[in-house]
Formats: sequence, structure tokens, C-alpha cells
Amino acid sequence: MLPNFLFALKLMAASASRASIATAATFIIYEFLKLALTLILLAVAIVLYADLSWPSMLLSMAITLQVNFLALAKRT
Repeated sequence: MLPNFLFALKLMAASASRASIATAATFIIYEFLKLALTLILLAVAIVLYADLSWPSMLLSMAITLQVNFLALAKRT
């Protein structure tokens, strides 16, 4: 949830103050940063939780990462 929250917060701030082309560029940059932060959090989970249920963890991560695209699809 943390990567998605930061992504949405930065994207809302950028869309309120810039043109649509700048917002699209911001979307791509922050989407990359969101994925990088997600990978870092996954590495932390590997180190801290050795007996984690990996199928459940990976499925929930995949669904969470796609929430922004589902919200955009619903909005249009």
C-alpha cells in the first residue's frame, strides 16, 4: 500500500499544477519509482519473514500494483 499511496499523492500534486504532457511524464517516472520501492519492500520481506506464504504474497502484490490502472479504467 505504501508505494501506491506515494504514487497517488505525487501524481495528484503533479496533475494539479502542470500540463497533461508533464503529467504523463510524471506518471511514468513515479510508476517506475513505485515498482522499485515495491521490489525493495519485497527484499525486506524475504530477509525478515522466512516462513512467508509466497503464492499469497505474490498474488496480493500483483493485484495491488494494478489498482491504479483499474481506477483509471473505472473513471473513464
